Amino acid sequence: MASIAVGAEEAPWEECSPEVNPIENSAILKEPHRLVFVYEGYTGYAPQWAKATRDHGREAKKSDSTIAYPLAFYYVVHQQILKNEAPQTYWLYFASHHARMSTRCIARLAALQLPGGKFHTIALVGFSNGAKAVAEIVRALKDKHQVQVDLAFTIDPVPRVLELTGKVLRLAPDSGRRIVASENVSRWVNHYENTDSTVQGHEVRSPPGSDSLALNVLHEDLGKEAHFGGAIVRRAAPLVLEEILKLPEGRTSFRYFKE
Repeated sequence: MASIAVGAEEAPWEECSPEVNPIENSAILKEPHRLVFVYEGYTGYAPQWAKATRDHGREAKKSDSTIAYPLAFYYVVHQQILKNEAPQTYWLYFASHHARMSTRCIARLAALQLPGGKFHTIALVGFSNGAKAVAEIVRALKDKHQVQVDLAFTIDPVPRVLELTGKVLRLAPDSGRRIVASENVSRWVNHYENTDSTVQGHEVRSPPGSDSLALNVLHEDLGKEAHFGGAIVRRAAPLVLEEILKLPEGRTSFRYFKE
């Protein structure tokens, strides 16, 4: 049975929030699951939608405080929770700015040894600035925690930060940085577009001197609202589920070892 925790408020253990109570009786503390950490695009984070899906089996009304539509949640998580097409899968939903906090949470859940000596499978999914967060998180999991990530799936990653001025979203000045894959990711899939009139996604590059390659898929037929209108997320969402279902429900080690 698939289930969901909601961001900084309800994700397991105090590493996810200083205010949260640990989920002592959660099934993820007793048997191996696919743990899927989903990172929303900038201003789209809508925990109230996720709570309604979990508690009532339906979506909530759009909050006035949510400026952007919660695209990653609605198309990637919500549909799968209602259909229950990914059993033994636990979805954890975060905002893009939860990157540092959730890295500690992922590291502890990854290292949790379960009955039978197995460990959880770890997957990260991100849209827009959430995809940028995924890149930062997997790098921190490698450098600070030596955690292997089974799957990173990024959708229209934006290496430049989106900023909100009034109610207008704009790109921050270009820092010259680009999304770079990390060697501790077993499989990296990246879908991006180049047609949106405001924000276009980017490819994921290989680390210098590494053979670790992301599977980059460019979509050139999604129109001028491919990013903010959600066309790229709708296109990629079924493929996210396909990749997740390829993952085993547990693994024998969580450690990343550089060859």
